[in-house]
Amino acid sequence: MKLRKILAAAMAMAMVSGTGTFAGGESVAVQAYSSPLFNSASKTLDESDISSVELSIAQLPEQTKYLLNSGNYVDVTDMKVNVTINYADGTSEDRLVEVYGDVGNTIIAIDGLDTSKLGKQTLTVECCLVDDFGATLATSNKATFEIEVIEKEEVLTVTSSEATVNFKSMPEKTVFNVGEKLDLTGCAFTVNAAVHFSDETVAGISGLEFYIDQTFLRPQNAFSIAHKSNMLIKPFEVIVDTKDVDNTKAGTYNVHVKVTGVPSSDVVKEENIEITYVDEVVTTTTTETTTTTTTTTEATTTEATTTTAETTTEATTTEATTTTAPETTTEPVTTTVTTPAKEVSFGDPTGDGKIDANDASFVLVEYAKVSTGGESALTPEEVAAADVNGDGKVDAKDASAILAYYSYLSTGGDKSLRDYLIK
Repeated sequence: MKLRKILAAAMAMAMVSGTGTFAGGESVAVQAYSSPLFNSASKTLDESDISSVELSIAQLPEQTKYLLNSGNYVDVTDMKVNVTINYADGTSEDRLVEVYGDVGNTIIAIDGLDTSKLGKQTLTVECCLVDDFGATLATSNKATFEIEVIEKEEVLTVTSSEATVNFKSMPEKTVFNVGEKLDLTGCAFTVNAAVHFSDETVAGISGLEFYIDQTFLRPQNAFSIAHKSNMLIKPFEVIVDTKDVDNTKAGTYNVHVKVTGVPSSDVVKEENIEITYVDEVVTTTTTETTTTTTTTTEATTTEATTTTAETTTEATTTEATTTTAPETTTEPVTTTVTTPAKEVSFGDPTGDGKIDANDASFVLVEYAKVSTGGESALTPEEVAAADVNGDGKVDAKDASAILAYYSYLSTGGDKSLRDYLIK
């Protein structure tokens, strides 16, 4: 059986942008890349051994936008193509080729980039197999992908957001007497969210779990989604809105569970919990008390003594004794359950034990609330944990510092936050 490998060749062609000659003698301006997938062959195949080569794009490069007059070098980072070699004996070989600039005899040519012209452009991708002398053995079909030449660097923005709220359980109680305090304990739900950015990328998060304790959301009410570069984050709040519920009047009301951006007027998703208040039902309880009376009678013998016509009679009074069982009163027993306070630390105001984008989002939510006239709900411990630059206030500067440190940790950094901020 013929070996399915071809000897490495055409080093100069694979490494240099310039003029490349493919089958048929056509000369085109190309930028050549290569893959080393076929570099370990021990036998050279000639042109008659290969009947055709098929090419398709498996993954686009990371960069698809170029600045005006920035040169005609195509950045192929993360680009991959599928190459199928069909042999003359009827067999075939499929390869996933990662496109980059190493020397090899599988040459991927990309043609068409011209950054002197603004707008969208279509680039052509072609694969050529060569022998150890640089002669063409086979050329693939042409595949295309689109790039855009822009005049100036675009500012990364959020273009849209979306979310879902999925209830796992409803409150233990949904019908209350008028005047009774609202209690939503037992309600639990999950949140999924996604953010679309202006560079046409999407980031998301799924399965965030929340539960309601009375009317308070646990474990926290904020989260965030970051762009893959970690240079832009979208903060979110989860709100349990009970303002429409009037516990002084009978009726049916909605409790609104909202996923919002910051500020909270930007409602991304809303689901409702239906609550009913009814006129108080008076329940009369009759308590029967049983009293046991015990009567004890002492019998006395009457003796009569007769002496010379005088009769003496001794009379004894019988006494009845009544015993009444004492009344017993049972006092109600009240058990108080205390939820342990979260342990916050410097840079970790959420208290989840790690410094990440959620902490930056927590700071931004607080800053947005205070800067729009709201009152801070942070404890002194949370303020100390969030104010990482030590200027006495919790603001966007603290969020930026926390996010930068999180990015530093994500790339292998091992300094503490305090040491990192000293730089």
